[in-house]
Amino acid sequence: MGSIYDEKWMPSGIPREVNERESVFENLEVRNKSVVEIGAGTLRFSLKAAEMGAALVVAVDISREMLEWGKTKARRQRLQDIDVVVADARYIPLRDKIFDAAISVELFEHIPEGETLFIKEVHRVLKGSGKAVVNCWNMIPKLFGAALGFTENKTRYWRRGIFYRYYYPWVFKSLLKQVFTKTTIVGVHSTYLIPSLERVTFTQFSKASKLIRSLAFLEISADKLFRRLRPINQATGLFLLALLEA
Repeated sequence: MGSIYDEKWMPSGIPREVNERESVFENLEVRNKSVVEIGAGTLRFSLKAAEMGAALVVAVDISREMLEWGKTKARRQRLQDIDVVVADARYIPLRDKIFDAAISVELFEHIPEGETLFIKEVHRVLKGSGKAVVNCWNMIPKLFGAALGFTENKTRYWRRGIFYRYYYPWVFKSLLKQVFTKTTIVGVHSTYLIPSLERVTFTQFSKASKLIRSLAFLEISADKLFRRLRPINQATGLFLLALLEA
């Protein structure tokens, strides 16, 4: 499952993967820090945190198979040992206040109920000076897509056994502020300026022509600019990214 996920949905180098990674580590210091990734999947951000010099990295996910594939990747990259914990993100079996930083990417929108329980768990495991980055899918560009007939105008739905939910920026921030008093929407990433390119590169990026790779580079560069254009970027980005301070 883990290798299939990486190959089909998040091959290294596609605009979405690059922009997610850059957005997180532009806003979170991990060198010599203790870091937890919640909803870690195949350890995309745990591996990067270890590569950047984190002192301790713990990855939490509900899927043992995804975590094991992530551990295999860590060994292949000769990175430090990353501890993995199989658990529901709303009930994390770790002690209070032990991490300097927490990362959760592409998890929040898949929690069918109990988002506040998850947010409380993130807060609980962070030290008093700790920071977290959490993202979610943005409802605003979905409205544009619905108006053009590309998608349905739904904020929540189930598909193939997986729950999906989209949030307006102000709703997302309001939920986070129930637990974290200092909450900032710091950026939006993956603007999908070239939507068809994203679909092609999910499975064919490694075989893509120089033209496709050039377009991908342009999209990554454009997204880097858009992340700094608040609040305009909140109307264009597929994802919202929040910086939380304990």
